[in-house]
Amino acid sequence: MSMTIDNEKKILRFDVPNSEASLDAQHNGIKQRTVGSYYMSEFYEQCFDFLNKFNGDFMIDINLCIKNAECIISILKEKNYYAAFKNGLKPQENQIKALKWLVKEGDYFYSIKPPFVNDKKKYLKLDNLDDVVSAFKTLVLGDLCSVYFKKVGLNGFIIYLDKSPAFDEIIRSNKVLQWMK
Repeated sequence: MSMTIDNEKKILRFDVPNSEASLDAQHNGIKQRTVGSYYMSEFYEQCFDFLNKFNGDFMIDINLCIKNAECIISILKEKNYYAAFKNGLKPQENQIKALKWLVKEGDYFYSIKPPFVNDKKKYLKLDNLDDVVSAFKTLVLGDLCSVYFKKVGLNGFIIYLDKSPAFDEIIRSNKVLQWMK
């Protein structure tokens, strides 16, 4: 897991490995398990400071998540890679439909509880009891997606997913074929 802070761009990025993706977002090829949170390792203090000591307004950008997830899934389906993922990307397609319904109701930005950490201060966690957070996490595909926290103003944070920095190379090299059943 890689956590990167770019203070100039005001972005904190977590590159999500397969083992830290939700079960529905994992690809085949490893023992099915998930920690369901994002690894900070020895960088807890930097993460804590960047995220305003976990105080502020934390919002998921629903539209951006839908757009980015649809793009990623489209590429995977175009290459016939859907079978590389548990449940053939059906949970992701269902969550996109659910999030689109939410957007129709006018909720473009969804407010969530601030993140928190586990006892050992190694993992950043989001509230798994929140259905929208769970939908968001289902879209974060293991090894292919990153989770971004964009600082806005003094204490606002926009959360979204996008391709990981390794995405294009993984697709170009056909590494996904190794994940196929």
